[in-house]
Amino acid sequence: MKGNALKCVAQGGDLGVQEHQLDTVSPQKFENDVRGRFPVLFIMTNSDLEKVRKFKDLVIDRGRKHPAKELSKILLKPGRHEGKVLILRTEYTVPARLMGALKSFLQKADRAGDKNCYIVGVRDEVIEELFKNVSLPQLESSATPEGIDDGFASFIGSPPERISSRLAKEFVGVSPHANRVRTLIYLATQSSSTVLILGETGTGKEVVARSIHEHDSRSPKGRFVPVNCSAIPDTLFEAELFGWKKGAHAEAKTDRAGAWLYARDGTLFLDEIGDLNPLNQVKVLRALQEKKIRQLGADKEEDVSSVRVIAATNRDVDSMLRSGRFREDLYWRLLQFPIRTPLLRDHPEDIPILAEYFWNEIGAGNGVVLAPEILEALKVYSWPGNARQLRLVLMNLYSFFPKVRQVQVKHLRFVLKYGGVAHLEGPMESDETISLHAINSLRNLRRVEEVLRMCSVKLRPVIEESRIDLRTLQSAQAWIGFRLKELEELCAQPSLFSKGPIFLAVHQLLGKMKYFNNLLDAEPAEAVTFWARDIAKEFQGVCYKLQTESQRLLNQAGA
Repeated sequence: MKGNALKCVAQGGDLGVQEHQLDTVSPQKFENDVRGRFPVLFIMTNSDLEKVRKFKDLVIDRGRKHPAKELSKILLKPGRHEGKVLILRTEYTVPARLMGALKSFLQKADRAGDKNCYIVGVRDEVIEELFKNVSLPQLESSATPEGIDDGFASFIGSPPERISSRLAKEFVGVSPHANRVRTLIYLATQSSSTVLILGETGTGKEVVARSIHEHDSRSPKGRFVPVNCSAIPDTLFEAELFGWKKGAHAEAKTDRAGAWLYARDGTLFLDEIGDLNPLNQVKVLRALQEKKIRQLGADKEEDVSSVRVIAATNRDVDSMLRSGRFREDLYWRLLQFPIRTPLLRDHPEDIPILAEYFWNEIGAGNGVVLAPEILEALKVYSWPGNARQLRLVLMNLYSFFPKVRQVQVKHLRFVLKYGGVAHLEGPMESDETISLHAINSLRNLRRVEEVLRMCSVKLRPVIEESRIDLRTLQSAQAWIGFRLKELEELCAQPSLFSKGPIFLAVHQLLGKMKYFNNLLDAEPAEAVTFWARDIAKEFQGVCYKLQTESQRLLNQAGA
């Protein structure tokens, strides 16, 4: 069942509005309906809003709006809500006042770089008035992806067949979206322009960068040097990127070529460039402008004009530019050749092809196949993590059910539920039903087993060495104490141990390990004796029980 709604977005200094429908029955279809440009706000009746409240994993209920409070004071609260839908009931009686409030709110959200979706409930008569009598500005029209791509292909042309076939094995897919990206890759290889790849996490930005490098028409071809800008501390960025000369600082015993010099005659890939602070953005900008760098402690600059620079980010650069978090001059320098990688949910026809590609890569020809129904079922899920999430789910599928000759939809549902994400649409047959309790039990048992295994590794030097180093002893005691607190929390829900005897065994072991850890502080030698005499055998037995029960639950799911 669809609920009539109005979709609103900030559009320059105005408010763009168009009619929309939201599914109020299926959580998966509802999630798909609200996807798109952010920030976005939907108007629907308060009665329809009540139907949305039941999707507790997807929505955050902000209650009812107080007449004296602004929308931004209620909805733009600090906190991480990305991926959630924030809903609010209101009692506006004048449509014009409602639209003015929404326009002000969305403009504030847009300026703040907000990434959320909102639904505002109104009285029935207000939304009827809006649909009938209020002159609404329309959202900027956008062609369908197919239309855009058809025009693109006819205007730009396609890569030569020999290149096209190779690119098809690298950026996989048959959709117009995939064809467009491959064409852009080919065009980028025909120039030395700086490339900026924009797209969400998991959409294949590094795949695009590597393909450009591999097919680059320049000669000779050097290395592909990836640099994760978000993983390098700000204070070390210059040294990592430009390198240093011997004696430049206390640790500089020899010369070191940084990433930029290392990429001579090749490609420097600046991944997550949107995470750089302004000071380091200036350093990258100057190197791009001058095509020269100066190493720390060097007297002269080094020429790096032979380095092709490709940058990528999953950030909303437009919002960062407006808020001053990203330099405009650097943005325009990078934007010599832009490529946007599409969201996986925008080209679902490629999902089965990608799934089989990943599955063959993971399984390496072991004979386990994906049933045709599972390839269709994969197209239903929205994949917020894009192709990276798809590959991860398939890896879990392979790890959990390595002996199943043909993996089916019930196995996929199990993996998605186990991972804590929305399940696929469609009812499950009674003999295929996997209880949520079994899923939670398996997750709990595996975590308990993991905690015990980590304790065993940390304690090995203490219980096996004849002489115990004091620092090692203190480190082990503190670390084990922390893990035992976690184990105590895991034991707070006995029902999640699947069977009562398993909980009792773990709980009894926990008590002994607490006593052992206290002994380590006062009498280390006595603690080691206590472990060998009273814990070691019991510890192995509990781990075996946990493994056996986990496997039983997995076999039950795969039956």
